[in-house]
Amino acid sequence: MTEQQKQHGATLRAIRLQCTPKLKQGHVADMLGVPQSSISGIETGARRLSVPMLKAAADVLATRSRMTTEEIVLAVVLGFEVEQ
Repeated sequence: MTEQQKQHGATLRAIRLQCTPKLKQGHVADMLGVPQSSISGIETGARRLSVPMLKAAADVLATRSRMTTEEIVLAVVLGFEVEQ
């Protein structure tokens, strides 16, 4: 696992926890059609975040957050800190 993977995962986790109502990993996984362990792996940096998965996750999170899909993608890719 790389530092970049850890940062990507931490940013996605922070955004997920900001959602209203808060989304659990299992809920996001169900919406994406992947196992909950995949979301956990991405958030901890143990699993690489692919571009298609980033786009799909950003679409899901944008439905429940104050951020747009594009803002989520930019925050993850550029490593912006997201307030929790």
